[in-house]
Amino acid sequence: MKSLEYYMNLPYTIIIRQNSDGVYEASIAELDGCLSHGDTLGEAIKMILDATRCWIETNLEAGDVIPEPDQQYFEEVIQLYDLHLVNQNQPHQAVSQISVIT
Repeated sequence: MKSLEYYMNLPYTIIIRQNSDGVYEASIAELDGCLSHGDTLGEAIKMILDATRCWIETNLEAGDVIPEPDQQYFEEVIQLYDLHLVNQNQPHQAVSQISVIT
């Protein structure tokens, strides 16, 4: 069985959207139901990484299959939603309402 750290080091697709009230909603495209939010972009990233760890840990303990990132899926999501890429190491550069961080 693959470890929690194995999965945490994979490049999952993080989708972040800023709501009209200014709150940032974050989700992991490949992990159904892995969601979080934050008052700032940095907080949303921190919270979704924590939620990802909890999601994977819970599913590993249950013996469930953990999806791994898929480049083709990632490219389809980008095209479908006309998203803009943001470098995870420089999240302050996000300028659009919807961003994908890999």
